[in-house]
Amino acid sequence: MFWEVLKDLWSDFSFIILFIIGTAFIAFRMPKRSYFLVRVICCVVALIALSFGLIKLERALGWDFFLLVGGGKYVVQYVAVCASVIICYECDVFASSFCATIGYAVQHIAQRMSDVMGRLLGGLLPIFDFLIIVSVFALGLLAIYFLSIRRQKFAYTNIKIESPIQLIATAVLLLSTIFIEMQFFNLRIGGEAMMYERLFSSICALMVIVLEINTLVKKRIADDFKKLQKLLNEEREKYVQEKANVEMINLKCHDIRHQLRAMEGRIDAEALRELSDTINIYNTQIKTGNEAIDVVLATQGLYCLNNDIRLTCLLDGKKLNFMPDHELYAFFGNAIENAIHAVEKLDKEKRVISIAEKRTEGFVNISFTNYFEENLTFEEGLPVSKQGENHGFGTRSMRMIVEKYGGRLNVTAQDDLFMLDAFFPLQDA
Repeated sequence: MFWEVLKDLWSDFSFIILFIIGTAFIAFRMPKRSYFLVRVICCVVALIALSFGLIKLERALGWDFFLLVGGGKYVVQYVAVCASVIICYECDVFASSFCATIGYAVQHIAQRMSDVMGRLLGGLLPIFDFLIIVSVFALGLLAIYFLSIRRQKFAYTNIKIESPIQLIATAVLLLSTIFIEMQFFNLRIGGEAMMYERLFSSICALMVIVLEINTLVKKRIADDFKKLQKLLNEEREKYVQEKANVEMINLKCHDIRHQLRAMEGRIDAEALRELSDTINIYNTQIKTGNEAIDVVLATQGLYCLNNDIRLTCLLDGKKLNFMPDHELYAFFGNAIENAIHAVEKLDKEKRVISIAEKRTEGFVNISFTNYFEENLTFEEGLPVSKQGENHGFGTRSMRMIVEKYGGRLNVTAQDDLFMLDAFFPLQDA
């Protein structure tokens, strides 16, 4: 008797339960509204109550009515789940529809695969039917996690979809899994034809999942590209300004140096030596043969000098002369700034930044090495910072620059040593 009750409950509520779980699995990383737990409990209770009411209405009106408009109950529950996502999370209709569509699709595939297995095996005991549905459902969510969510974590924390393709995908899913199935029931089609319909329906649901995720990833890539382009334009303006500043400082130092020579013997020798040493700081700038890199090293080098950071550079910048100045400025500026942020918190003996270059297999390898003592979070093979809205865009812009010229960027963090290696193809290779 107990097992019969459980079987009936599972039969009645498996759809909405798995639908809720699948949707929540996709939506869970989005920003949550205040009193989140209370909202979730209220929404779950409301959804189950709605499902119960629709089941009672279906049974009261009879099977013929169900064949005529029975699919409408799934549409109603789909809309209710979308509304619940908006109630619990800070998101728009597109984001809630994205989560609900994938949750619906995974549930649908699990249910239909159970139906197919039952027909192939001539029927399944309720316990095996339950195990198949739950197993396929869990495997579907795990596949989505490992193939998409884990690789695109930030895309799922701020789901943005503004394409009508997303709505079309939802319509295709609903039509293929509701209307077509209702027609099969209405025409009393069964046997192998029904099994093939189940397979076709599952394939449609799988295609919708792929389309939805692809739409999300494309939207995020487009947004990231716009931000990266904006950052590069800002770096271009910054480079022009800093280049002018460095040139002005060098010119002033040159003039002052001549004036000091003319003042020898007129002022105190010690004071004259101190002034000369101060000016010589600007004269000891690292020269690499590339003007953009030299500007970065000049400005960042002064900061390092004032903060007891040892910056060393063994680099032939002429090998990178094929790149525009503003891109080189952005690349080296981001790399050195990241290294400075890592070492300035450390003890004095570990405030060391090393830049080296070597040639390897047709590539020039620019290597940045520094110590660090923080927990790094990696996304897509690159470290990201959780500070500010442009978290991680520094390293991502660096990779974009390197890959633009057919190179690659590798980042490794081992023990307390951080290494960033950029491989640029040699133009004369």
